[in-house]
Amino acid sequence: MMLRKLCVYPCALVVALIASLVGFCSQAHIPEGRAFATIIPLANGYLPATIVGDDWWEERSPTPRVPADLKPAARPSGEKFLSLRGTKDSFPMLGLGLCCRATAYDFHSVSRSVLWYLLKGGRHLDAAYLYMNNEAIGHAIAAAAERGVQRSELFVTSKLGPRFYSGNEVDVEVRTMLKQLGLDYLDLVLLHHPEGFGPLGRCRNGTAVECRVNAWTKLSALRDAGLVRNIGVSNFGISQIEALEKLGLAPVSVNQIQYNPWAPDWQQEVVDYCQKHSIAITAWSPFQVGPRTRMQAGPS
Repeated sequence: MMLRKLCVYPCALVVALIASLVGFCSQAHIPEGRAFATIIPLANGYLPATIVGDDWWEERSPTPRVPADLKPAARPSGEKFLSLRGTKDSFPMLGLGLCCRATAYDFHSVSRSVLWYLLKGGRHLDAAYLYMNNEAIGHAIAAAAERGVQRSELFVTSKLGPRFYSGNEVDVEVRTMLKQLGLDYLDLVLLHHPEGFGPLGRCRNGTAVECRVNAWTKLSALRDAGLVRNIGVSNFGISQIEALEKLGLAPVSVNQIQYNPWAPDWQQEVVDYCQKHSIAITAWSPFQVGPRTRMQAGPS
């Protein structure tokens, strides 16, 4: 009996904590974004700004302040670029990802990291609505502009998740992203995932296929209006890309996927397809270390 009690109490506590986290996250505009911004710092021993607030990190951030007299450095020598189909645009092959580390979610760490990057010569920022740090990125872009880094030099990518693929939500949320970032246009917007991140963030109205068609149609219109210069996808398989191409709207310019020496075999087929059709590949987790495994491609 005593052993059973010892087991029940910790289990009940875990259930209560999980329920509290679910309730806490569900109140956010992007519940899965709040979950990321809470769990990732906690897993790395940091107090999340979602709980303690951004001000708590102003003096505690491990990212040092940028000196007030620091001037922009020259861009890297030998910088390499990728061209984008459908426009004459190109973007630096190396960029700063703004997700998935403990310091990617509090205002001060993010804004300082981006400002350091821009003043040291970097120009490619890879953001997403899911990361919930657009205001900090926009603050850094504005601060860099005051020191001479022009908007025209930057290539700013963002992503929109499946939660917002239906109805007119694409238009509304892209305009919200622009306002948060303090920008007039985005250089590239990607559909972040074909269906959703597990049970989180799925499209709320329609099938996954219907939602992708609607989202691509809306993004193409935003491209025509000049609010977005290029559009692409992230984590998409071959059949999912082909379905968008058949719509005859804006071309798929980029597919951002997990790609490294340990990526599953089917990912190489996706890369080969994209390269054959002049779709630029950008990699997340390019330096991941781990055993090479075989996985099944995502659903079509």
